[in-house]
Amino acid sequence: MRKVIGLMLSLSMVLLCVTGCGTAAAPLKNYAEPMPLTKEQKQLVDLISTGGQQVLLFHFKTEEAYKTQELWVETYKAGKLVDSWPAGLKLGDEQAKPLDIQAAVTITHTPDYQWSFAVREQDGSGASQRSEPNRTYTAKGGSAYTVIRGPVAIESDKEIVLYANVFNEGNVLRTFDDPQSLNNGEALQEYDYVHLIKCRFTKE
Repeated sequence: MRKVIGLMLSLSMVLLCVTGCGTAAAPLKNYAEPMPLTKEQKQLVDLISTGGQQVLLFHFKTEEAYKTQELWVETYKAGKLVDSWPAGLKLGDEQAKPLDIQAAVTITHTPDYQWSFAVREQDGSGASQRSEPNRTYTAKGGSAYTVIRGPVAIESDKEIVLYANVFNEGNVLRTFDDPQSLNNGEALQEYDYVHLIKCRFTKE
């Protein structure tokens, strides 16, 4: 299993090197967005998102200077936070600067949940991190996920939900389009378990 996860993380890093960032659809100075992909790049993502694996690609760009960047997972049970950082990355510099970052998140669904992160900055530097398998905080009933579909404004210290995966033991599962709708406790209480992938940027 570790060899498979390592291979997926390596493929994610390679994919970051061959994908272009494109241009945001909205005229935002600072934004997070799904990484724009060509048809061929999307086919490659679909190819490696098989066998219980899911690959998510994001692009973060700011015209304003930021000092730190965080990308992490949170897990909830019945609306209550049970694990605030089972996996994630925190990057930073002594000097604040405009950012242009690509990120790949690989999620292993079976046999246990596991998250792998890889990021690459415009200057070519990067980092990666892989979590230990997580056997809890999932349900045997229905599940559904959603990812941001367009640019979302980045503001200092603001948490952005990039991805949400919800679980219920029963057959009833309320679906949603925007993961931002799960950035509050009331919405989280509708599900037995929730996985969120978030990001945050700070100027100080």
